[in-house]
Amino acid sequence: MIRHHGMTIETRIKQSGASEVIASNLGLELYEENPEIIETIDELCKAGHEPFKVMTGRYEAIGSGMNSYVWRIGGIALKASTDKTGRKAWLGLNGHENLIDHFIAMHSLEEYFLRNENGFVRAPKQLLAFRLPDKSNYKLEEFIPDSCNLQTKISTWSLSYDEQLAICESVKTRFAKSLRDPRFKLILYELLHSNNLNNLLVPNKTSYMDVKSMPIVVIDHPDHLTIGNYPLHLLIKSLKILPPSLIYVS
Repeated sequence: MIRHHGMTIETRIKQSGASEVIASNLGLELYEENPEIIETIDELCKAGHEPFKVMTGRYEAIGSGMNSYVWRIGGIALKASTDKTGRKAWLGLNGHENLIDHFIAMHSLEEYFLRNENGFVRAPKQLLAFRLPDKSNYKLEEFIPDSCNLQTKISTWSLSYDEQLAICESVKTRFAKSLRDPRFKLILYELLHSNNLNNLLVPNKTSYMDVKSMPIVVIDHPDHLTIGNYPLHLLIKSLKILPPSLIYVS
């Protein structure tokens, strides 16, 4: 077990105020070697559901969603999901994602793609996630440089509606063929059954001619998804029977 100043890193994060911690080996190594990350996590634990007090003016904001906000810390993307982040918060609605389950799903997806896709489709390396007693969630993962979401890229190509739809269908077909494990088909259900490509990153230099061979990074999945009577959180719990290289601390 990796230690920092005589204690396990998980213990240090919990002493800072976290109620649950999960990490990959790569995440533990990063934490051990990066004092800035240690300090930032300590401060986020103290800030609770208000990460903006720690992050604003200090790190580059790179995105937001319905329940979350994302900053860049060098080569790391830090995602915060609290009742103060995301578009729901701006609308006066409470709600947050479960980034512990999100971490498990994305780490398992990352390993699945590594085994089956030869680098053409992948997910970011998952590093560390923790939850606070007030249910605020934080997650650190690999930042993907020189990229943009596929939805934005398509909008720059001045295509007809039918041409845009053809690209969506091509991408969905590509994923449908690669996702042989039904659990991952359920996790990426929204991607496979809609034309929303905002959760896919492609290189900035991607052209219309690259559509069938472009490298793709899956950066998110819907936290709220329920298919039939099967809630996503139960599906994600089933992924724990896979052999992901994770260290669980709860």
